[in-house]
Amino acid sequence: MRTAAVVTSLLFLAACTYEAPVPTVSGASLATIGAQQPGRYAALVQSGGWNMKTDLVGFTCSAHAFKADLNPAWEQEMKEALTAALKEVKFVAAVMTPSDVSNQGYNGFLVVSQSNATSKAGVTAGFWEGTATARTDLDAILVVTHANGKTEQQALAGHGVSSESSMTCEAVETAVTNSASLALQDIIKEAIVTTKLLFAQSYQR
Repeated sequence: MRTAAVVTSLLFLAACTYEAPVPTVSGASLATIGAQQPGRYAALVQSGGWNMKTDLVGFTCSAHAFKADLNPAWEQEMKEALTAALKEVKFVAAVMTPSDVSNQGYNGFLVVSQSNATSKAGVTAGFWEGTATARTDLDAILVVTHANGKTEQQALAGHGVSSESSMTCEAVETAVTNSASLALQDIIKEAIVTTKLLFAQSYQR
């Protein structure tokens, strides 16, 4: 049967590792919810922890490894989003103390830190081709320090699901990277909305 042939072709292709860049979008487009937050801010975007290996469900394409490095896209999009969301923002390389924030004239300081990241995928065989479906789940932590010294922390989460049809296992990698891109957009939007809300409560002209 044709279905069996498709499954066999997916299973017995020479094993290899698939890794493609995660598609990026304009970070500024993720910061359009609500007005731009006035004030002067410092920000630290922590990166380096989201180089993921996908867990494959089932045997189809299980001879291959699928990876997605979200770090470049995360850092680029998060910084672009913060630049658009805040009137003035300076990106720093180290955590600032409450006294640093006040003494240097900032209205606030924020840290966005990566936490857990998972990627799962599976392939459903069809008559002519297989359909790969991938899901990416991301967790992060947002910590803001206000000019008055008050510190607040908020958990963030992002999710993305994508499907791709093909007669080869490359469909899995496409589904994985697209789901990762959607999860990044989801968590960055949440980070921006939360940042605006927290800083709006304490902003003083």
